[in-house]
Amino acid sequence: MAEKIVVKRLAQPGENVNAEPGSKQTPAPAGGRNADVPQQNETKAVSPGAAKRRKLFVHIGMHKTGTTSIQYFLNANVQRLNSIGYVFPFTGRHPNAHVQHALIAELFTEKSNLPDALTLGASIDAPLVLKAFKHEIELANKDNVIISSEMFVNLAKNGVEDFGAAFREFDITPIVYVRNFSDLVDGWYQTLVMHYSTLRSFRESGLYDWMEKFDLVETCRNWARISGGGKIIVQNYDDPEHKNSIVSFMRLVGIDASKMDNSQLNVPLNSSVSAALAITKRDMVGAGIELKYVDALVAQLKNLPMRERQTLVPLGLRREMTKNYNAQIRILAECDFVEGDKVALVRTVEDEGVDKIFIPNIQQAMFAIGRAVARAKFQTS
Repeated sequence: MAEKIVVKRLAQPGENVNAEPGSKQTPAPAGGRNADVPQQNETKAVSPGAAKRRKLFVHIGMHKTGTTSIQYFLNANVQRLNSIGYVFPFTGRHPNAHVQHALIAELFTEKSNLPDALTLGASIDAPLVLKAFKHEIELANKDNVIISSEMFVNLAKNGVEDFGAAFREFDITPIVYVRNFSDLVDGWYQTLVMHYSTLRSFRESGLYDWMEKFDLVETCRNWARISGGGKIIVQNYDDPEHKNSIVSFMRLVGIDASKMDNSQLNVPLNSSVSAALAITKRDMVGAGIELKYVDALVAQLKNLPMRERQTLVPLGLRREMTKNYNAQIRILAECDFVEGDKVALVRTVEDEGVDKIFIPNIQQAMFAIGRAVARAKFQTS
């Protein structure tokens, strides 16, 4: 029988989690938001002749940039990775997301920044998780470690600093894939509808508010500060030459693709559908139709050639997010702590001139489906 691991809540500033309920609490140890995690100023000098430092590749997202495909690929190739000197640890993966290390990310993330699906009912014993994580790495005895979770992008500055302190014995190489904000939140909202059956409108989802506050430049700067080389690798998801995130990620971490199982290379995971189908599901579920019947209908409608470019995000908000992203990406492209092939945008909403068709409700969705049917009939007649 597997040993049961007991989790306990981490102490917050001014709180003693070991105190009995109702008892007077004593102040928590000084040292920031999480005194159980080693702090940056505790770093000790490495003596001459010390063991070679391992590389720790930290894939920090962003969301909707092929992260799921990368994670499933790495998970499917765990043994092959070991054979060429890489370890993709099992420890630190999240109970609700078994192919990504969201549990590690949660150690350093303010709970308010986590989606409900990744917030555990009980808090985590951080020293225990970190000890187990590093123990697995020691047993694997490989020079390269890869961890991946888009939840890392949620870490605030102090969370990144705590992460760097906790893994100070590694040479950290952060990798982030960037994508224009308008398409990113479009895909994110679709995931909420298609996989979590949300009934909220885009405005109510909170995605726009999150993206409006998100500072890509500062996020990259924070991670570059804890990098072994003082830089962060930035890969542009919008670059058509690197649209396959698995291929580009293998290249970035130095993996020989010919030695991997590439059967999943072009398998679509969490792939997008048209906005019309997503809104059809949202509004039908909202009208009280049983989910299994709605999913059956949507599965049939997926066979339609929905070729028009559609969006779930109001056009005004799309333009605002595009403008915000362009401003940030231009700054990022000039930062000396960034390395990568192409950081600048290849194509933007502003460049295209014609935006996507906004599908706000099921009525507009039906019109869009009707257009697809008519076009398919015309093309085949």
